Parts: sequence; structure tokens; C-alpha cells
Amino acid sequence: VLQPSEWDRIVGVSEFTVEPAALADRPKVGAFHRAHLERIVALKPDLILATRDGNSRDQVLRLEDLGYPVVTVNSRTLEQIEESFLQIGQAVGSPDGGKAAASDFRVKLERLRGALSGRPLRVVIQLGSSPLVVAGRSFVSEAVEVLGVRNVFRDFSGYPKPSLEELLRQKPDVVIVVGAARAPE
Repeated sequence: VLQPSEWDRIVGVSEFTVEPAALADRPKVGAFHRAHLERIVALKPDLILATRDGNSRDQVLRLEDLGYPVVTVNSRTLEQIEESFLQIGQAVGSPDGGKAAASDFRVKLERLRGALSGRPLRVVIQLGSSPLVVAGRSFVSEAVEVLGVRNVFRDFSGYPKPSLEELLRQKPDVVIVVGAARAPE
């Protein structure tokens, strides 16, 4: 939504931000599902971006009570992620940038769907191991299904915690282990 020349406006990022590389060295304010309010407040932001799917409602309300404007976007589905570009564009004073980002996202998604459709693999997307946490119906699942595979836990909402026996009953062809992020609680 913001052009690279405007990235200096970003004073803090998620613990797992690695892209774009220019933002990877910004102060970390915690994981998307476990923000550190003290760190956020210390940065004195003009605007805070949160996700309804990841950030605690109590934390969002606390930040609002402290007088910070918080824009909370939905990110459970790819469609909601696309809509979030528009919402964030409005919030940062760049509605055209939001429209361009949403359009670019949609075009790349459709290109990917067309290029990779028809793969019959059944997959599990493992996000945590202690306890076992997998992606259910979520943007994570949709992102993988864009590749033409089927998430065997797609009928479960959010991030279920199946037993190992339940996982094996699903008979996945592949288990994708996401190791760069902690599993949502």
C-alpha cells in the first residue's frame, strides 16, 4: 500500500517480518497473535494495524483506550486479505495505493491458480508441534489450496489441535511444516 519511499513511516513490525528486507530491521512488536503493548506504546505510532484473526480483542481495545487509532482487518480468507489492502490504503491516506495493491494481489493469485491447478495432493499444514496445531479454514489453507492441493483440515475452522491419530486418519500425502512462525493460540 505504501511505496518504498514511504516505508520510513513504519516504526514497528511483527516479530516474523522478513519481507520486504528494508523493514526486517525495524523494532519488533511481537508476533501477530501476541503483541507486546509496551513496545508498541514506546514507538508512539500514529496508526496501529491489527488483524481480527490474530490480535487479541482485549489488546486492541487497550490500545484504543490509550488513544491510539487502531485499524483492524480481517485476514481469515484470501478475499478478506484483498479487502484489507483497500482498508489499509484508506487508513494510511493512500486509497489508490490500496486499490493497486488489491488489484496486484488478485492478478497474481489468479495467475498462480491457473498455472498450478489440478494437483491432487492432500496436505496438512502444521503450524505447531507442542501441542500439534494445523491450519483449518483460514487464509493459510487458502494460500496452499491456490496451488491446487487440498488441505485435509479445511472443514475445521481456524487452527484446530488434532491428535496425532486424527491427523493420520486424514491420510495426507504431504505434511507442510511451517517453522518460521509460532502457532496461533
